[in-house]
Amino acid sequence: MARESHHVFLEEPGGARFAQSMQALQAWLADNAVEPIGVAYVTTPSGSIIVELTFENRDQASLAERTFCNLA
Repeated sequence: MARESHHVFLEEPGGARFAQSMQALQAWLADNAVEPIGVAYVTTPSGSIIVELTFENRDQASLAERTFCNLA
């Protein structure tokens, strides 16, 4: 059976703020016992960094999305 994966994309500023954002993300993942199965980064032409987190289940992806994507 194929393994299903769920993705969350975060856009973060580059530089020192990116490091702070990633420290906060790492702490949140540990505090909530959430472990992504993949993490990828892409730098945009404007200097922002797009972070792609891949989770093996929808519940973890939804929790991360609600926390970090400011959904209403």
